[in-house]
Amino acid sequence: MSDTSQGEGWWQASDGQWYPPESHPDYLPPPPTESTLPPPPASAAVPSPPPAADGSTGGNGLAVAALVLGIIGAVVGLIPLFFFLAFILGGLALIFGLIGRKKGKPRRKMATWGAVLGLVAIILGIIGVAIVDDVFDDLDEAFSNDIVDDGDVDVIVETCGPSSFGAEATGTITNTSGKQQGFRVGVDFVDGGVLVGEGLEFVDGLAPGRTARWSASVFDDVSPSVACDVEVRYSIFDE
Repeated sequence: MSDTSQGEGWWQASDGQWYPPESHPDYLPPPPTESTLPPPPASAAVPSPPPAADGSTGGNGLAVAALVLGIIGAVVGLIPLFFFLAFILGGLALIFGLIGRKKGKPRRKMATWGAVLGLVAIILGIIGVAIVDDVFDDLDEAFSNDIVDDGDVDVIVETCGPSSFGAEATGTITNTSGKQQGFRVGVDFVDGGVLVGEGLEFVDGLAPGRTARWSASVFDDVSPSVACDVEVRYSIFDE
């Protein structure tokens, strides 16, 4: 405030005094210049990712794959009849694990565990195959040693010929051994020298000295001259 104007923009109020431009009610401040602009804020620093537990920052997808395949392979290796999958999964886990270890520190422990579990899966697969092979050997031996001993059974063929649905043979079987036994009565239907069908009848739990009836049939058409070749074996399901 002054009794006289002090320069451009000063204005005189009703009280007769002069005032600077910025005190006028209609005063508009000048646009800021580059020199009056505040400095831009400093850019925020982007934090770097924390290092991995083993001191590295890289990835190792093969290590993850090895661990997953190793776990699945080891579990599958415990399931009967799925041992072949344990071979495949275990082999892949072992290969991926060894390659993952060679890549360096990233997830090296994971790669090691994957390789170990892969080896376990392979071993379980070998054990499973050995068990299955042993079971089949036992079954083959059982079927090979099921021929009836002389004097243990007496078989009579009563009928052999065409039936309403094909061919049928009937008869009786007597257990002449000294113990309860089961038998399989197999019949080959031969027509004109050609085997046209095979029938089978199980007679289980036949006590010593007891007689039971049997019947074996096929659905093949035969002539009235069909012949029936009968063979009796022990039933492995009744031992």
